[in-house]
Amino acid sequence: MEKGDITQKIIEELKDLNYGLKYKNNNLEEIIKAFILERAVDPIFLHDIKGNFIYVSQNACNSLGYTREELMELNLHDLVIPKYKKLINSRMKELTTNNEAIFETAHYRKDKSILPLEMHSRTIELYDKRFIFSIAHDITRLKIIENKSKERETHLSLITDNMLDLIYQVNKDGVFEYVSPSIKDLLGHEIEDIIGKKDIELIKMIHPDDLGIIIDSLQTAIATLKPKRIQHRYKHADGHYIWVETIGNPLSDEKGEFSGAVYITRDIQELKKIENQLKSSLEEKEVLLKEIHHRVKNNMQVISSLLNLQSKFLNDENAINSLKKSRDRVKAMAIVHEKLYQSEDLSRIDFADYIKKFVNHLLRSYEINSKSIKQRIDVENILLDINFAIPCGLIINELVSNSIKHAFPECTGEISIKFYSKSDKRILIVSDNGIGFPENLDFQNTKTFGLQLVNTLINQLYGKIELYRDEGSTFKIIF
Repeated sequence: MEKGDITQKIIEELKDLNYGLKYKNNNLEEIIKAFILERAVDPIFLHDIKGNFIYVSQNACNSLGYTREELMELNLHDLVIPKYKKLINSRMKELTTNNEAIFETAHYRKDKSILPLEMHSRTIELYDKRFIFSIAHDITRLKIIENKSKERETHLSLITDNMLDLIYQVNKDGVFEYVSPSIKDLLGHEIEDIIGKKDIELIKMIHPDDLGIIIDSLQTAIATLKPKRIQHRYKHADGHYIWVETIGNPLSDEKGEFSGAVYITRDIQELKKIENQLKSSLEEKEVLLKEIHHRVKNNMQVISSLLNLQSKFLNDENAINSLKKSRDRVKAMAIVHEKLYQSEDLSRIDFADYIKKFVNHLLRSYEINSKSIKQRIDVENILLDINFAIPCGLIINELVSNSIKHAFPECTGEISIKFYSKSDKRILIVSDNGIGFPENLDFQNTKTFGLQLVNTLINQLYGKIELYRDEGSTFKIIF
């Protein structure tokens, strides 16, 4: 198709578009302009300074629900809702001066529903007269989103403004962008005292003793972008300090870099008061419990001394040995209470230290030279409570005493003690490299009080005992 044919076809198609816009007959340029106006997605209006329409696009008619003839009979001010009438008058005046304006307005549709619009208007000269040419953009969806955002913001403000906790937000430069009204109740300051200022203003209110932990926590939170929770003191406006707990949640931008933080600060005055009361009460109970352990230890030492004194008035060797064994058993329990008295944890003792001290006592008790019968103690750093420590101490007393008395006829050898944890079990191994446990003796069914005591204590611990006779005697207790 030739160019002339194309021109004629367009002219024929658009020959009914003369809606007040006069153009020279068969002028392709002006016809194309008219064609674009009619096909524009956004509504287009052309009116004089008084608001009388000269031209409205078909899209404008469709958006407002009018025919072109109906809309051309109306005035701009017939469409504008009351809320925006003053604004429209103001923009008309502005256009006469600046020739261009962008503003929001809203028009009534034919069915009286409201169409929110963003107008892009400018003045143009046609036939020696000034007109206003406007392109309107439907912002219904934008308004819905904006209203929802406002509702959400109102809802959030309702929550944050009525919380007892202090909520505040700072940007990456440490400038306060939001401070909740609760700052008045918590710290006695007005929002205006803080908002827009740098966080140094709030840092100045921190107790000097807490400043180090605050700075360390801030640096860590910025570096890791992970929340931090700390307890510290703020200075109230009237001068006194109050205990608070602050949770800082760092914010990051799309690059993953620090962009500010949100803080929640809670009054923990009552919590601290209760904590101090409990601490004071606990300290009193610890002092009392230490005193109890100390007295029990002293009483057991008195009993041990009485047994030792009584043995000096006896001539029967069996009776003397029986008193000696009883004295050692009392000493085993006394050392447990002594360790508990000395320990910072009044419920548990350092079992390794306990075993070393008790085995040394046994060797001295039997007047054994440490060079003749050596001891090898391999004990994990385990803390045992009294319910385990005393039975274990008595078991070690019986087994080590048996080794000292029966395993070394030549008074030379080695006694070994191991104690460790494996999975959820504790394992105690007492062994010697002496002549070995008699083959014809069942240690679990014996008439000797010492071994009967060992089996009874193992049952008390819900454990089991095994005997190995390789290169001496080895007792393995698992509980």
